Amino acid sequence: MSKSDSKLEKAEKVERAAKSAKIKPTKQQIQEEQKHHRAMDKFKLMIAALLISIGVFAYYYFENLPIFVRALFPIIGVAAGIVIAFFFCTFGRDLLTYIRESTQEVRKVRFPDKTTTLRTTMMVLAFVAVLALFMALADGFISWILFDLLFKRG
Repeated sequence: MSKSDSKLEKAEKVERAAKSAKIKPTKQQIQEEQKHHRAMDKFKLMIAALLISIGVFAYYYFENLPIFVRALFPIIGVAAGIVIAFFFCTFGRDLLTYIRESTQEVRKVRFPDKTTTLRTTMMVLAFVAVLALFMALADGFISWILFDLLFKRG
């Protein structure tokens, strides 16, 4: 057994002991870890942008190739950039988790049947019609008071 193996074993033992003791990381340790993740995410996004740029550059550089072959360069670059952004970056994984959970919640929604929907729609239309009639009457009454009685224009 080499020295590096024994160091790895010791590190694993310390890590297991920390997990078993349920030691919570301090706020400073959490902030440092988040800062490290943000820096790595920026680096990964720069790599994704570089891949997209290389794909666009290759499209214009290889003019002698057929167009359907040249079109693959930016498509592959964009696909690689999307894979890096969504599967290897923290915010991309968080976004995918949010989308996955949202679709699960939408599946749980119980939509009303046709008669309930029709009945509710008719009630809304009737209310809007009554409200429009009330607003028209109120507008006419206020106009009559202001222009005919007070200002004597009518």
